[in-house]
Amino acid sequence: MRSFDVDAFVREVFDDAWNLRNFAALSGRFDPGFRFAGPTDRVFHGLQPYQQFVESVTGSFTGLQFQVDEVYWMGNDIDGYLTSERWSAVGRHANGGIYGPATGAEVQNWGITQHRIVNCRVVEEWTLFNELDLMMQIAAAR
Repeated sequence: MRSFDVDAFVREVFDDAWNLRNFAALSGRFDPGFRFAGPTDRVFHGLQPYQQFVESVTGSFTGLQFQVDEVYWMGNDIDGYLTSERWSAVGRHANGGIYGPATGAEVQNWGITQHRIVNCRVVEEWTLFNELDLMMQIAAAR
């Protein structure tokens, strides 16, 4: 029997970051040297820049809700885990921010996130979503 529930862990990470915006909880789930690579060449180290990225996205959309649709993983407690999560999100572009002035557009987005987890902490995250499609949904409402 495994001592670490990978599926539950990554779902909680998503929920804490994107739905609850509970960044205090993330400090116990992320390694201090955490590295992130995301869309539009976003690359940074540490939880603070990650939090700023999440806040920049969530601040533009009211009611933004993420759902983890699938979790795939491999690994073990000794060597660590590699995960891949397919997710979807919906929200309303009701606030200005990184995606321009508010339009009120209802948007949908889909993406894939991969994590490397060692000693029950995220040490790396790679996230990809179609940011161009998101911006096109917003532009269509202008």
